[in-house]
Amino acid sequence: MIEYVWNNVNNFQRIWLIDGGKSIITKHVRFSSCKHFAEGKCSSRPLSYGVVHHNNNNNSSSKRKKKQLLELKVANYNLDSALLKSSEECKILRNENQKLRAIGQQQQQQLQHKPIQSFIESLSVHESDFIQTSQMLKHEIMMLQSQLSESIEKNQSLIESNQILSSTNESLQSKICELSMRKEIVKHDQLIQTDPIAEDVECSPDLIKARAEIDILRMQINDSINEHKISEKRGLKLIKELKKQLNTERNRVDKLQNLLRTGGQYQSDEKLNIEPLNQEDNSSGSWCHMGIGGSRTGSDSATNKSFPSDLNDLELIN
Repeated sequence: MIEYVWNNVNNFQRIWLIDGGKSIITKHVRFSSCKHFAEGKCSSRPLSYGVVHHNNNNNSSSKRKKKQLLELKVANYNLDSALLKSSEECKILRNENQKLRAIGQQQQQQLQHKPIQSFIESLSVHESDFIQTSQMLKHEIMMLQSQLSESIEKNQSLIESNQILSSTNESLQSKICELSMRKEIVKHDQLIQTDPIAEDVECSPDLIKARAEIDILRMQINDSINEHKISEKRGLKLIKELKKQLNTERNRVDKLQNLLRTGGQYQSDEKLNIEPLNQEDNSSGSWCHMGIGGSRTGSDSATNKSFPSDLNDLELIN
């Protein structure tokens, strides 16, 4: 029976360590003793409150209680030592946690300083870029000024060519008037010399041919006049376009000069709406200028072709 109680005490120590001292000896002893009696291993009878009776004397029961108390004290001491160890471990863990927090704060500070350093480096890079862009803008201003001077010279040449066209138109109109007067005089002389009878003159085939040729000449003269009018209109349109180009180029130059004076932040050419001069526009203007000259020469050639035919007609009539 003593061995049975000793085993019950060992079981209580295990439960004490696991359960944190919340269980009671009597409950455990009652449970284990009931279990033991149910298995039929002991002849003693357990009480309803967990007290075990046996036939030994009181000394043996007191010794047994002392042993149980000693074992409980040992278990309590073990628990205290375990608590001390756990408290020391907690202190160590707290120190490690503080160290980890300090390391994390240092890392966060480094991460916060990194964008500042990168921003400073980017500012230095932007400074060099701004210097380069300012130099490029100065070079572009020089190029634009040279292009402006060239466009002004082209405008002056176009104005002179327009004046020449107007003078040639006037001279052509005067020549046309003179030729028409000569034709009428020649017709009148021819009618008087050939046949005094008006009916025969009207019915003569030569006069019919002359009238047809005169009509053709009139059509050619009208066509040449219309061509000259069209060429004048084209010249005026070209002058207007060139004036617009001059105004836009001047505005661009003014913007660039203001940027260089103020020293503002660099912006891309797309934001500033600064675009280099289109070589296609200059080429189109030059080709249009050549087209004017070509049309003028073509009209002159047409008139020159028409004039000899008139002279030949006059010679044939004479």
